Amino acid sequence: MRRLVPLFILALSQPALGQLPEFYKSVDRVIWVVKDMERVAQGWKTLGFPVMEVGEVGYGETEFRGQAVSGRMRVALANLAGAQVVWIQPLSGNSAYTEFLAQHRDGVFSLMHRVPTLCAFQNELKRLQGAGLRVLQQGVSDAGDVSVTYAFLDTVKSGKYALGLVHDPSDFSYADTEKTRVASSVVEMNQFAFLARNIHEVSVYWA
Repeated sequence: MRRLVPLFILALSQPALGQLPEFYKSVDRVIWVVKDMERVAQGWKTLGFPVMEVGEVGYGETEFRGQAVSGRMRVALANLAGAQVVWIQPLSGNSAYTEFLAQHRDGVFSLMHRVPTLCAFQNELKRLQGAGLRVLQQGVSDAGDVSVTYAFLDTVKSGKYALGLVHDPSDFSYADTEKTRVASSVVEMNQFAFLARNIHEVSVYWA
């Protein structure tokens, strides 16, 4: 039975550590990598969740494992019970998305935290690298009149998902649009759960 102790109980048993930045208290967006965007989007639409299909876009200015890469992907957005979800179907080029899909098939790739300033983004990235984490993928993409800066840390193997940081200076949130509020009003997202073979190892890793 000890192997079934919930993760939050294990977390409470860990010694108190330094205070994390405020932006870690909320998840800004969930990155979900899929093989067949059309099938996934249609599936959620049948459940009553509007899906905004952005279409095919380029990777933008991107480094994957320290190397500049290029490629294209199909993107769709939705608000699932208050969580902003970004679905990505890689179409060409090497990236963290193609690597994740090859190793794990369809699934949640990253939980991303929105950092308020570019300086804070860079400082947190340096802090995480100082703690021994490697940057899996980072880049800058254009979103209208602003540039969105992001980074995924190489935490998938030990942490079960890629820790993500994003600095998005725009005030746009797909979760705030009227049509998505209607769809998400009956339920609310309050927990993310990941399957792990050894919960204790995962808990210790994140601590």
